[in-house]
Amino acid sequence: MTSTVEIVNEYPVTVDVPGLKWRVIVPGCMPAERIRLTNAETGSLSIRRGRNITLEVQSLVTSLPQKLLDPCADDAPSPLEVLLQSILHPSQNTTIFISGDNHHSPSDNLPKWLPNILSSLSIPLPIPHLETNTSDLISSIHLSEMKFTLPPPWAPPGSPNAQPKISGLVEAVINPPPHAKNININITAVKADVLLFDKGEKFGRVVVPEWSPATTTRKEMIHVVARVAEVPVEVLDPFVFQRVMGKLLQGGGTVEIGVEGTVDGQVRVLVGEFAVRGIPVKGVVEVKGISPYKDFELALVGDINVVGTSRNSISIAAGVKVTNPTQYEAFVPYVNLHLMYEGYTSTAGSVKLIVRHLIGNATAVNATLTNGTNIIQGTVIYAPSSPQETKLAEKFLGDYLSGTYSMPKPF
Repeated sequence: MTSTVEIVNEYPVTVDVPGLKWRVIVPGCMPAERIRLTNAETGSLSIRRGRNITLEVQSLVTSLPQKLLDPCADDAPSPLEVLLQSILHPSQNTTIFISGDNHHSPSDNLPKWLPNILSSLSIPLPIPHLETNTSDLISSIHLSEMKFTLPPPWAPPGSPNAQPKISGLVEAVINPPPHAKNININITAVKADVLLFDKGEKFGRVVVPEWSPATTTRKEMIHVVARVAEVPVEVLDPFVFQRVMGKLLQGGGTVEIGVEGTVDGQVRVLVGEFAVRGIPVKGVVEVKGISPYKDFELALVGDINVVGTSRNSISIAAGVKVTNPTQYEAFVPYVNLHLMYEGYTSTAGSVKLIVRHLIGNATAVNATLTNGTNIIQGTVIYAPSSPQETKLAEKFLGDYLSGTYSMPKPF
């Protein structure tokens, strides 16, 4: 690796310096601890009064010292992580050190005293921050193959069991900084802690506390795909969360959800594997909405058993075949749906209106909905809500038993 450094010369000095060998040293876990990272060589240079100094540095890193990779404590970052965080975060600063190497060959034609003096020096060099805005590192984020797990209604409010959970594939497209475009970077696992927004309103928080395996594909940009499973969504604003879920369930397009937080990555490069923590992320996650309900096909299957009756209602147990054409999955601990009959048409002026009438409800417990055909067992209560609805419901039963009307629509 070759780097060019320009140094401001503030001193009235004129001197020629031969090529030298150096040791690059980074801070360790303890304040006084130093870890040797690599060796470096500088070419000969001429220092002239009033002119900036241009220095060419060559170094080769073949492996990383284990002390650089080991965490300083159970929950503390390693010295390398501290070094990387100082590059990513403008608010954090750190310093590396260079010291002369006293192992020079006779062919270097150096006076014996010069390497000895330089090796006793420890010259601090502040680490420059990344010129690219860290929030621009992640170009886009997509979520697919999503599965919802809804909480049971009997879970105590505010408890972890009361939180909905999501599973799916998360794909992040990373735009590497210019000086890292030619480095073979492989991200093998990720963690995250992000807030969710809808039109600027915060409604949820998602924390992936454990490392989730990831795969990396390098094109012009870096594509990282990770599968997350049963990740809780902490609902911070129920009204906004309900609005977002409504847009997802109604389908008809892509729903954009704002995200802001930090991501940790387990990174593998040629010289070793290490973690990069606290990478700021701010952007939009694109989630494809579920197909409209009209694309879901419903049909009664199997035996229909009468389990209870009253003067104005009938309770039956039956299986419902639900055909799900989408890639989305859901686990629903409890669901209750109104059954609406669209068998009556009214006229408002010259416009004919189809009026829905409530004729009962259906309940299912621990229902799993996957792609394709699903058989869901449940209870249907036929209970029209008024005398007028009773007449219309009787018409529906007659039409249904004679085969001239399909199942009522859930609503």
